[in-house]
Amino acid sequence: MEGENTPVAGKSKSRASVFSVNGGAIGWVCRNGEAIFSNSPRGMPESSLFGRGVTTPQFQTVMALPIRMQKKTRGVLCLAKEAPLELTGEMRDFLFMASEHLSLFLENLYIKCRLRDLSFTLAETQNRAGGGTENA
Repeated sequence: MEGENTPVAGKSKSRASVFSVNGGAIGWVCRNGEAIFSNSPRGMPESSLFGRGVTTPQFQTVMALPIRMQKKTRGVLCLAKEAPLELTGEMRDFLFMASEHLSLFLENLYIKCRLRDLSFTLAETQNRAGGGTENA
């Protein structure tokens, strides 16, 4: 888990804020690649955000969107609030746009790192072959 502004999950069974993607609402978004928008006055059950064994506050508003890279869901952008919050069309549009931009950023970062690694590999191969170039 990254970027929580207040501690969300209790220390009980969680280890260093690492959770299985097989349980809870976040796991469902990860597995199905679809967003969840929930605004329930009763709130979500305590274990429903991350699954069983992870106690969280009683969130009344939950918005979870998939972060896709290379045609697979690689993460989930999740915003949750303990108080009710009106989920307007503008808010949904903004969150979809934010998740798409985050996906593009991560994809570009991956490609940049991959190109750098390939460039180093090419330079090493050329140097071993005796045909090294200055600008590799």
